Amino acid sequence: MKLVKSLKRIARYCYLKMVKEKGPPEYVARGWAVGVAANWILPIGQMPLALALSFLFRGSKIGALLGTWLTNPLTTLFLYPLQCYVGSLILSSLSLGRYLSFSYFEQALHVVIEDKSWDTTLEAIRGASFDVVFSFLVGGAVFVVISAPATYFLTHSIVTRFRRIREKRAALKRAARQECAAQQDSN
Repeated sequence: MKLVKSLKRIARYCYLKMVKEKGPPEYVARGWAVGVAANWILPIGQMPLALALSFLFRGSKIGALLGTWLTNPLTTLFLYPLQCYVGSLILSSLSLGRYLSFSYFEQALHVVIEDKSWDTTLEAIRGASFDVVFSFLVGGAVFVVISAPATYFLTHSIVTRFRRIREKRAALKRAARQECAAQQDSN
């Protein structure tokens, strides 16, 4: 129960930071989009990358950092394996790499266990590492193409809607104050 309450508090904090940030909605949305995209590009060092990308794309620095921070636990545990899988499917279908299945890793480990020589071990690790890293990068590119525009448009619509509602409320309060002042002047 405490976990759910904590997650709600974090989500509310991020929402309020998003909608109340100064600058046009496009600026805020660009920052959040590059923050989410940074998670798919590198397995480590996403925060510095998100900050650099926010300068490059002239987006919100706070949004970039919060977008990275908020999505990082999600991508690390659940989506990085999916990212590698998608990348390996694409690479194997283009005949540019191997399909990364459980049996692929089992075969690479079997070679290491059977041969027991240092050279064979390094070669097996190097070969598997290259396939995993290349698959990770290709899968990441696919997820960036999907998640960055989706994050941009979602953030833009949330910020725009919030600001429109806030402006309507402010206009109603101004009108009520003016009406009240007019009534006091007539008395």
